[in-house]
Amino acid sequence: MFYVTGLALVAGAVIGLASGGRPRFLGRHRLRASWLVLVGFGLQLATDHLNVGGLGTAMVLAGAVALLAFAVLNPTLVGIGVVAVGVAANALVIGLNDGMPVRPSSVVAAHIATREQEPTLSYGYRHHAETPSDKVRVLGDIIPLPQFREVVSFGDLILALGVAATIAHLSRPGPLHAALPGPGRVEPR
Repeated sequence: MFYVTGLALVAGAVIGLASGGRPRFLGRHRLRASWLVLVGFGLQLATDHLNVGGLGTAMVLAGAVALLAFAVLNPTLVGIGVVAVGVAANALVIGLNDGMPVRPSSVVAAHIATREQEPTLSYGYRHHAETPSDKVRVLGDIIPLPQFREVVSFGDLILALGVAATIAHLSRPGPLHAALPGPGRVEPR
């Protein structure tokens, strides 16, 4: 998921720059509680890299709540609704299954492991091999991306699209820039 999200950040920046955006505009948008983004992604990263035991699912869901709260607090931010749909889809499947189910055949197709290695593969702290008892498996990690050696969910792809749109928008002039008088602009009365 993190390669896809990273690509989305880069794609959003490239699209933003290609459409007249500039990095200096990033700080000119008024975002409410932007710290929630750091908390949300921080909790996601922490569960991937720390042995948090039974707290893994709770931490991932708390991270999702932080990201959804940011979306609710910034409803006019372009792309944030799409981000929220991706986050909610992932949170739903993780919450229902106490972790993200990963389709074993997708792991093989993504060249993460061979068919022989797959049964002994460790899925980390917040993932597990998909089983018939998992709910809404269609929202699990089922999409192999062999070029990245990664398996992602539909929620991850939706999230990535939203992130790209949001970054592209944020690189465009924000409210502070638009409020500055300039040549050919009429100031509101």
